[in-house]
Amino acid sequence: ETRIEVSKDNLAEFCFETLGFSSFASATPGLLSYFDHRFADPDSVLARTGCGVVVDSGFSFTHVMPLFEGRVLHKACRRVDV
Repeated sequence: ETRIEVSKDNLAEFCFETLGFSSFASATPGLLSYFDHRFADPDSVLARTGCGVVVDSGFSFTHVMPLFEGRVLHKACRRVDV
């Protein structure tokens, strides 16, 4: 288990036990961006096929996340440290 997984577990536990949430969802910024663009223009190729590539570039790394029919292709995701 990585530090990120532990952190997500702690956040979920906090939301359920301390704040009394009935449900909890977690997503990467790239996935949220993909869905925003997919539903923003219903006539786009992205909306019709559900296929796309998200490139999330930050200060110290870049993530590339391909999606097919609305699902992340996890084995094809890449992180490039800059």
